[in-house]
Amino acid sequence: MTFKYLSFESVMQQFVNGVEKADSIFLLTEVMLKNHSYSQYLSLKEHQLIEPNEIVAWFSYFKFTKTELKTLKTSNFTNLAIQID
Repeated sequence: MTFKYLSFESVMQQFVNGVEKADSIFLLTEVMLKNHSYSQYLSLKEHQLIEPNEIVAWFSYFKFTKTELKTLKTSNFTNLAIQID
């Protein structure tokens, strides 16, 4: 998959393969990891497969801020009106 306007290949490599200990993570990779982890959390919560104490550990592992969680909590992810032209 190639992207015309955004240099995305390095970000996808970090997302898929992880980051070496000596390397630093790209900001966009961190955003994608948080996005992925939040969607996993929503799925686990929907199926009642996560406990409250696990939620705290889950979000602290991915270094979510309180502001990020507050914004995500007020967002609706069930009906994304995506149009592809």
